[in-house]
Amino acid sequence: MAIVAALAACGDRERPLAIDSGALDTEPPPGALGSVRRPATTYRMVHAGERCNVVFEQGGVEVRRLPKAYACPRDLEPEESLRITGMTCLREGGPPARNIPVVCPDYLTNAERDHRHELETQGLSPIDLQPLPTTSGAPSASAN
Repeated sequence: MAIVAALAACGDRERPLAIDSGALDTEPPPGALGSVRRPATTYRMVHAGERCNVVFEQGGVEVRRLPKAYACPRDLEPEESLRITGMTCLREGGPPARNIPVVCPDYLTNAERDHRHELETQGLSPIDLQPLPTTSGAPSASAN
């Protein structure tokens, strides 16, 4: 009996499928897809002097600086920084031609991983960080 039903269904190949072409051309209303959400915390390696510092920022405000300074990548010029942007880093702060995606240094990706794990074990999210206290306009080197 199943074979007869399958053969009967094949016999309708002569009729074209009716597709509502108006439904394919419509776009969702503005706002239905939501906005682009960026991570609350930015992880950055900043070239300062002879070494590089790893800092965590929220809204452009430094909320934490790791106490240890690291060796800078060879191609990172003074006053430039690397910012984690997903699976790669973006070099920033130099001439526009140098602001390109680059491979992230391990210290930076490890710092991000360790920091996220630390927050997770405390039941916090990165948005719960508070800005560092400032003394005479300079960010403090102590960590929260």
